[in-house]
Amino acid sequence: LSLPRGYELRIEGELAARGEGLSRLGLLGALSLLLMSAVIHARYRDARLTAIVMVVVPLSAVGGLLALWISATPLSIASAVGFVTLSGIAARNALLKLSHVLNLSIARQQPPDRALLLRAASERLVPVLMTAAIAALALSPLLVSGQAPGKEMLHPVAVVMFGGLLSSTLLDSFLTPWLIERYAMAAVDRLRRQALDPSY
Repeated sequence: LSLPRGYELRIEGELAARGEGLSRLGLLGALSLLLMSAVIHARYRDARLTAIVMVVVPLSAVGGLLALWISATPLSIASAVGFVTLSGIAARNALLKLSHVLNLSIARQQPPDRALLLRAASERLVPVLMTAAIAALALSPLLVSGQAPGKEMLHPVAVVMFGGLLSSTLLDSFLTPWLIERYAMAAVDRLRRQALDPSY
């Protein structure tokens, strides 16, 4: 458009606020992932173990994005909040499995093997499934009646978290033990030795 001298066009209102909010939330989400990685690395002192835990985060995002696409829900600030929340839940589930592998290896006073990985994954499957099932049940009213007055703001959060919990729970149950067996058995054994002998 050709405007007279002294005039300008600016996008204001809801669209501008949504773009600014998404940018700020994306920055804060990236910062939270960075801090999460730093805390995990400070605990285990191994880049491979940190990477194994953090690789679960994109798995949860895949399910959330697919749920948004299926339900034709646009990406918004509310759905972005769902992705940030989901990343914490997914990382915690992977940490549960990893810490249980380490604890079982310490209790047996033996290096980890495939049998120990399968036992740890099966023993942690029920708590993880219970967490996902309870969260899904709690979110179901927002999924079913998302356009009801007072619920339309939280509907995108529920859609993202429901889809992400499904994908991360299913994929993490198989992928995390496989990644530990393939890339981090030596790291788990080193942590076991350090726990049994602090001078190691």
